[in-house]
Order: sequence, then C-alpha cells, then structure tokens
Amino acid sequence: MINARYVRPDNPYWSPEAGRTITGARVFFYALADFAGIGFGAFGVDSSGSGPEFDMQFGDLGNDYRMVNSALPVITELQGTSKLKTAVEEEGITGP
Repeated sequence: MINARYVRPDNPYWSPEAGRTITGARVFFYALADFAGIGFGAFGVDSSGSGPEFDMQFGDLGNDYRMVNSALPVITELQGTSKLKTAVEEEGITGP
C-alpha cells in the first residue's frame, strides 16, 4: 500500500491528495486505522467546482467522511493501539 511509504516515527501521517474514486475512499480507512493518520484529503477537492459532477467525483469519500464524523473522538483515542483495525471490502482479495 502506498501509504506505508510515507509513515515515519518522527512525522505523523497525513495524506493531502488521495484519489477521488472508490479506491481513494478505501484508503481513507487505512489512513485512519493502520497509519494513525491525522489528516486526509482528496486530490482536487479545492478546485473541482460544484454541482452533480462534483458530487459524483467525491460521493464515496464524502459518504465515508459523514459516517466517520461522529466516531472521530473514539477513533483518535484508539489510533496507534492494537484495538483499531481496518476492515475494507476490496475486489480480488479473497483471504486475510
């Protein structure tokens, strides 16, 4: 996973420009749980405009943000412990 390239003990993990597709939305969960991420952003979110096309580009990630929002206090408390794990369904992965 590309996130692992940027994890260092002397620097908190932050993803400023992830993909805006369903893959980027999945990576959001890995960043939170597996890499104790302190920030996550989608590429181009600040310059893509608005309207139906914008909603389609960022819909999956926006849904993830809304779902996680109320759980953030618990997530941040568990980050960096063995109690927080990522569980994401991915095509083509059939085992642990």
